[in-house]
Amino acid sequence: MTSRVWVVLLALAGLLGCATTDAPAAVNLGPEPALLEVINRTDVARTIAVDGHDVGTAPPGSRARFRHLRPGRVRIDARALGQSRIETRLDLRSGERAEWAILPEDAMKVLEAPAPLGAARLDNASDHDLEVKVNDGEWHALPRRSEQLEPDLAPGDHVVHLRIPSSRHERSVPFVVRSLDEARVRLEIETMAVELRNGPSEPVIVTLDGLRLWVLAPSDVRRIALVEGLHTVVVRGQSSGRERSRSLRSTPGSGDPRAPDGDADVVWDLAVREATFLVDNHSRFDLQVSVNGVEKGDVSAGSRARIDGVDAGRIEAVATAGKTRYATALELAAGQTQTWTISAERGAARVDNTLFEPVEVAVDDVPTTTIAAGGSAFLTDLVRGPRRLVARGAQSGRVIATSVDVDPAQANVVTLSGAAGRLRVQSALPDLAWISAAGRTLGTVPAGGDVTFLDAPVGEHRVVARASSVRSPGGDRIEDTLILEADRTTLWELTAATASLTVKNLTPEVLRTPPTFRSERELLEPGQSVTAVVGVGNRVFRFVGETSSEVYPIERRFERGQHLDVDLLPLEAAVHVMNRSAEPVTLTVDGAVAGIIVQGGEASHRLMAGRHRLHAIGTLTQSARELVTRFAPGAAVPWELLPPVGHVRIENRTPEPLSIELDGQPLARLEAGTVGTYGPYGVPVLASTDDASKEGTLKVFRAIGLRSGARYRAALAVTAGAMEVWAVLPARGQLVIDNRRDEGVVVLVDGVERARVAPGEEKRIDAETGRTIVDLVGETTKTLFRSELAVRPDREHAIVAPAGPHAVVVDNHTSETLEIRVDETVLGRVDARSTTTLPLPKRAAKTILAREVNGARTYTRRLAAPEDRITRWEIWP
Repeated sequence: MTSRVWVVLLALAGLLGCATTDAPAAVNLGPEPALLEVINRTDVARTIAVDGHDVGTAPPGSRARFRHLRPGRVRIDARALGQSRIETRLDLRSGERAEWAILPEDAMKVLEAPAPLGAARLDNASDHDLEVKVNDGEWHALPRRSEQLEPDLAPGDHVVHLRIPSSRHERSVPFVVRSLDEARVRLEIETMAVELRNGPSEPVIVTLDGLRLWVLAPSDVRRIALVEGLHTVVVRGQSSGRERSRSLRSTPGSGDPRAPDGDADVVWDLAVREATFLVDNHSRFDLQVSVNGVEKGDVSAGSRARIDGVDAGRIEAVATAGKTRYATALELAAGQTQTWTISAERGAARVDNTLFEPVEVAVDDVPTTTIAAGGSAFLTDLVRGPRRLVARGAQSGRVIATSVDVDPAQANVVTLSGAAGRLRVQSALPDLAWISAAGRTLGTVPAGGDVTFLDAPVGEHRVVARASSVRSPGGDRIEDTLILEADRTTLWELTAATASLTVKNLTPEVLRTPPTFRSERELLEPGQSVTAVVGVGNRVFRFVGETSSEVYPIERRFERGQHLDVDLLPLEAAVHVMNRSAEPVTLTVDGAVAGIIVQGGEASHRLMAGRHRLHAIGTLTQSARELVTRFAPGAAVPWELLPPVGHVRIENRTPEPLSIELDGQPLARLEAGTVGTYGPYGVPVLASTDDASKEGTLKVFRAIGLRSGARYRAALAVTAGAMEVWAVLPARGQLVIDNRRDEGVVVLVDGVERARVAPGEEKRIDAETGRTIVDLVGETTKTLFRSELAVRPDREHAIVAPAGPHAVVVDNHTSETLEIRVDETVLGRVDARSTTTLPLPKRAAKTILAREVNGARTYTRRLAAPEDRITRWEIWP
């Protein structure tokens, strides 16, 4: 027993010896931290910082210790709110304590403090959304016609960088910030906007000068801002790969100053500009059809064919068969269907209206159509032979009677033209002048020239002459009212005889003078006067307010040597606010407080005419309501503040009108492609913002298609002051493609490939509601099976590619649904006015029956031979 104890003790001693021998060396943790003790003998608390880093607070009249400080020479400062900073420098030693006493006399010392900071307000005065950054800061968005405050900027020079998100254009604007001041930086950029309107077919990828911008969704509209220069815009279809490009030269602000201002934006419609052109051949000949000189194919006698690849617009179509010729001129609208019925007894004619007014056209005393001034109309289905056309002017009432010999073999054209007046202008002005009558530019008259315009409109019209230079004494323009008679010459003299006009500015704003006065004074300050030499006759001058942008017009008639004094008075307006809300509101006009309106009270506030931004801010809920409008001179605009309400906007994007219901009750009818706004719908107002609920009132809307019967439903949470939007998208039906053939088939819906179905398989695809043509094309044999369906959203439409060679194509032209039978076996049903391909069973009889589902009529057809691959059967009522 004793030996065992010794063995254990020896083993423990060996282990302890090993542990002592293998222990690691001591780790060097660096110098011991220092200790700082601050004695604050002042009467305020002070924040202590070491080398710019806050370490704590020293209470007034006490000591504070700060541990774990790095040894070395450091800068220590003490700060207090509203007092100067106290600084010192000390040597902190490792493991030792250092003291710093803050005495009251130290707090009385005035040290040099940094200059107070300033701010800058960025004003986006352009018509485009911008991205901005100040100095080397971060980019952020600045919407069009909005402002943004950049606070805490050091006094001195700064620079703001701006760019347009949809372009490569960037520029910089320098500005200066002063202490305790707000610098206003006006950001302006001259661009030209190109509006892209995508069609409903597919998304497109938009590229500008080689830089990919974004993907434009179907039926979406977006704008590209182009700075000055030549640019190339490329769009490529995401599915089809179809690529189109357009080169545009942007010249912002370079419009002709002599011509009336117009919209500088360019609209590019990306929709496929194709139309559906159907040829219905009622003649007894097989015809060859060409459109605009390009052959398009053949149309058999007694059949109808669709001509593909025809662009929208005016076309001239010709159908020939040997010496027989038919011709017509039509206007095709993009995405729509136009039918040309070829008959030996029917023709068409195009009527061109070259008059200055709309006309009402009657054919053989039957009112047919109305044609706008300078427009055209196509009259179809005219009986062959001489036809009498009578056009009556919508404004003047004059009658133009003519005749046209309708020939189906010719593209008949009738031009409506009447006798025009002649306007002779003798100008004594020192510059070229633009002449216009009835809003239409006739041409120019050189300085001292004598020009006669032969196509002046007949009747009493306003005639205007615009001088091309401010040296002309005619002011902005010279106007007169003349009676122009047909086939007679009317003389109009632009004389250089002069008068004088003195204008005094009694308004509270600076006015921008018209060109006639700019040689004397370009800006007219309040209380100042300006005198200019003007021409005799009717003269119109327009002064524009720099602040309100309101126009102060002066229209007078001047005689030779006459002098007139005109005072421009202030253009004032008013706003009448009626507070019907559940709380008092504070009214602000352009950011300035105008007053407080109690609950249920009314108040009127006078303001300058022009565009203003008004806010009504609730004193309890702090909810703000905004009114941005242009106040006309002398107008009093009512503004009723109702309790917080919400509205609902419904966008009908379906091809049919909708019946809108709210909570089970009829609400409205919404036509196809239109937008309706409904409301207001009340939202409870609470007395305090602490328990204000952000949840809105739930409204259940339903929409029912009036043609297809499709039903749509949406539950919207209407919130106060918000506009909830419900876009009703087109309902889609479903096509079930059953391929029973031993080859794959390609599915074409309205000429667009939608799917491929393998042999013996079935596939479902979506299709838009309405009339739809579905083609099944065999991949190997190229056999075509065509079905014309009326797709509905509440049913499936089965289309079969038959396995055997025997099939019948039933073209139902009646208004009843037909049931097709062979040997008492029902092959299927064919909807009214639709086409369906039905497979025939093997060893079928030679007679096919078609029986009306809801009627009593029966149609029969005898097959020519049982070996026929496809038999076409057209059933007419």
